[in-house]
Amino acid sequence: MSSSVEIIVRKQVLLANALQMKKIANSISNKRIDRKCSGSKGDTIDSLNSIVDQLNAVGQDLGKLMLENAVLVENIAIKFGKTDKSIASDLSDG
Repeated sequence: MSSSVEIIVRKQVLLANALQMKKIANSISNKRIDRKCSGSKGDTIDSLNSIVDQLNAVGQDLGKLMLENAVLVENIAIKFGKTDKSIASDLSDG
């Protein structure tokens, strides 16, 4: 009994998705909350300012993660393309 596995990778679709992910990463990274409570003092204001700082850090981290994932998607597309060409070459030589 033979079985087969078919893997279909659409390189251009992956590359387009990676580009879109990079745009989103850039957008996320550029979003910052600039509101700080500076006219008042106290624990509540300090907490609010701390939350703003944390939210900004989360946005930076999410943007970085999205960019790293975009690069990985690009690499997948490139490696599948190279492997496909190599296999096709090997089959045509044999």
